[in-house]
Amino acid sequence: MLIRNVDHELLVVAISNLLRNAVAHGTPGGPVEVSFTSDGALTIINGGPVLDTDTIAEMMACRKTKPPETRSGLYLVRKVLERLDLTYDVKSPAPGRHDGVGVTIKFPLYYPPLQHPVTAPGRCATTHT
Repeated sequence: MLIRNVDHELLVVAISNLLRNAVAHGTPGGPVEVSFTSDGALTIINGGPVLDTDTIAEMMACRKTKPPETRSGLYLVRKVLERLDLTYDVKSPAPGRHDGVGVTIKFPLYYPPLQHPVTAPGRCATTHT
């Protein structure tokens, strides 16, 4: 199993932004949890206040009325992940917690085609003409 090729420089921008946000906006001195599962999900979780869905939506949106330096880093993450055609999910409280925020990026998995036909045990491959 391989993960589909993506622009790694853009991916680094998104993941480093998420990690910086998790540290900066999480519980002071608290841990940041990072996990990667076999189904291609990268999750970054921090402790801290629970955010309602309206607050998350506002953070993911670009408000051109705000100066660039005050816009949310989650907007940048959203734009990068959309450009890379990756799906993401933002949950608060974070998965498995009663507080914090969790962001999961889902990487599509790619299974290369088999080089040789596979047959069930005890059976022979047949060729139809």
